[in-house]
Amino acid sequence: MFKYYQRVDSQAFSGQDCSYWSEVWNRWDLSNEKQIDQLEKTPRWQEIARRVPSGSRLLEAGCGLGSWVRFLRKRGYNVVGIDFVSEILQRVRTDFGPLQLTAGDIRALPFPGESFDSVLSWGVIEHLEEGPYSALNEFWRVLRPGGSAFLTVPYINQLRRRTAFTENGDNLPPGKEDQYVFHQYFFTRSQLAECCRQCGFRLNCFAYERVTAKTLLPIRLRERFPLATRVLNRTLTPPLRNILSPELLSSMILAVVSKPALGGTRDPAH
Repeated sequence: MFKYYQRVDSQAFSGQDCSYWSEVWNRWDLSNEKQIDQLEKTPRWQEIARRVPSGSRLLEAGCGLGSWVRFLRKRGYNVVGIDFVSEILQRVRTDFGPLQLTAGDIRALPFPGESFDSVLSWGVIEHLEEGPYSALNEFWRVLRPGGSAFLTVPYINQLRRRTAFTENGDNLPPGKEDQYVFHQYFFTRSQLAECCRQCGFRLNCFAYERVTAKTLLPIRLRERFPLATRVLNRTLTPPLRNILSPELLSSMILAVVSKPALGGTRDPAH
């Protein structure tokens, strides 16, 4: 895994900072149903629809604004969301009624073992500075035998390998460690697969998320020129994205892993 830090003076935040996520999500407009329906075009939904029958019981670990909870509920799934930002969950309940939302920690899920057919977690486990193992162990515990977990994490693509990322955060200037804060991990495909394997999962498949301006532009440029970032995203239409190498430029990878059908026991990793 590649440990990535941000300077404290560059709008940096810890992914485990509840107040940060509350501030960010409070800026979002939850009423845009068109954005929810756009999820149908994503590789995430294509894999879920192919592998998980409607009516199954799903858990979204790190559900945030509940977009996927709402999307999947409309398509017949019995879906539960959990997040550690209780303020946001209350806002979602107020706006959209009695969704199944629970405040809690994905490293200590408040659910019985083998109580879900599938677990989803989009861009969450990379923010755990101690590593993803405690969360992955919990996903394994609450999954029924044969159940699948769908995970996305930031991908250390070929372009990023040529920039400032180095393993274990050893690119921090000596003596200035207090000026930086841990942000998240980036993974190669093999690193993510090994983390899942150590927690008892079997790898089913990988998929690349689409190429976006987030991949192509450094964060400082995106913050300084937000209009240019939006224009670039609109320029990256499907024909152009098909030309660009996902291995070189994709910002996220999707892994689909499964708990063995016979269940069994294993020694929890880490």
